[in-house]
Amino acid sequence: MRLIVFGCSQTYGHCLPDAYVEDKSTWDKIGIAPAPSKLAFAQHVGDYLGRTVHNLSWPGGSNRNMWYEAVHFEYEPTDIVVCAWTMPDRSMIIQKQEKQHLGTWPSVDALNKAYQRFTALSNSLKDSELTALHLIDHTHKVVAPQVANILHYKLIKENYEVIPKWASFKFQNSLSHMVPYDKMDYALDNAHYGVESHKSIARQMIQDLTIGAN
Repeated sequence: MRLIVFGCSQTYGHCLPDAYVEDKSTWDKIGIAPAPSKLAFAQHVGDYLGRTVHNLSWPGGSNRNMWYEAVHFEYEPTDIVVCAWTMPDRSMIIQKQEKQHLGTWPSVDALNKAYQRFTALSNSLKDSELTALHLIDHTHKVVAPQVANILHYKLIKENYEVIPKWASFKFQNSLSHMVPYDKMDYALDNAHYGVESHKSIARQMIQDLTIGAN
């Protein structure tokens, strides 16, 4: 049986000890490890449940990327799916079958700079959140009938505070709320969740799954 997980860098376990890569060509001098961290919460949850983990998250990934991956994945009826939805001000386009991830991080890439100018001019978090909610809702409607269970989380509690009446999903919690303040630690970049923080998230997620949340 399998645990299928979608998310961004926090879910990937970016910059945990087994997923830290130096890359002087990037703006923060950090590259992306070739595989998700085995110290990330997804692996802890899968190990506890006795399931093979497919961590399909990606650092810098957007909700659009998560939606794209989730609706095209080949599921099995016994699968459990966890979606850790990210910041609403990111996006993704596909050029010649290759993905271009877009966000507000420092960049010298012309396409990403153009996207940043667009988001700065539009300056509408409410609009980007509404777009994200449609993606989440469509993901739930497509995936839920195919699997044993699907749970949705958000990255920080301040995002997506108002869920429309038409939404078919619910958020279990936010990752930021699942890490006690006195237990929070950081990865090697001093920005992403550390080893103990991932353990805290995993403990709460295991509880959510084992009490039969839908």
